[in-house]
Amino acid sequence: MIHRVVSAALLVRDAFTGVPFVSGASLRCVLDGQSLRPLWKPGGYLILTDLAPGEHRLLLSCRSFRDHEHVFSAGEGVWEREIDMEPAENYPYLRDAALIRLRLKNHGDDPVWAAVSGPVSLRTAQTPEKGTHEARLLSRGPAELLSLPGWFLAADQGKAGPELVHLRELRGEAGVFDVPMQKTHPRGTELLRARPLAAEADGSLEAVFRAGEKLFLFRGNRWKTVELGTGTQELEWEEG
Repeated sequence: MIHRVVSAALLVRDAFTGVPFVSGASLRCVLDGQSLRPLWKPGGYLILTDLAPGEHRLLLSCRSFRDHEHVFSAGEGVWEREIDMEPAENYPYLRDAALIRLRLKNHGDDPVWAAVSGPVSLRTAQTPEKGTHEARLLSRGPAELLSLPGWFLAADQGKAGPELVHLRELRGEAGVFDVPMQKTHPRGTELLRARPLAAEADGSLEAVFRAGEKLFLFRGNRWKTVELGTGTQELEWEEG
């Protein structure tokens, strides 16, 4: 029997719908300049095995999606990551879409995180205290679209303000976080599925969302909201 050592486990999702890829048949995987066919597990997991210790460069490409590239290190346990594939211009949108073109002014190295108040979200059923690893959560919409584990934005627009949390799993109504919450949020705070947006060197970025939803942008300790209309919206965000 051949024994393989798992080096990386990547949850690959459609960034527009939040749905994991059904299989890797349409996904091209290039590792360190060489094409390979990784293992594929149910739930959208791409598995890389037996990688040499050290730095590796992974490129994922798929028709109707933008290429995704990531540099990571192997050799110290399993590298786990959620990868949201951003739609390209030929993506088959199923309904009206909103294109956001954002320019960051005086931008630094902090990534921009985006979350939308759409058909699927979680809401705190009680006030989770700062430092807790668990919180009672109520879900809205199909639970499978939560795509756990994953990043969520606690969209607190009150005194505490928003924060990013990584939700590992739901045990009934109990949400389990990898890292304890850093703030105390009131009951009823929405937790929205979040994804990072990569900016170009000049501070510009593009992303597509469903029209008719509210977009939350979060960076460092700053945040802003945008009502998403159909078509293209040009935005600027002053940093510092």
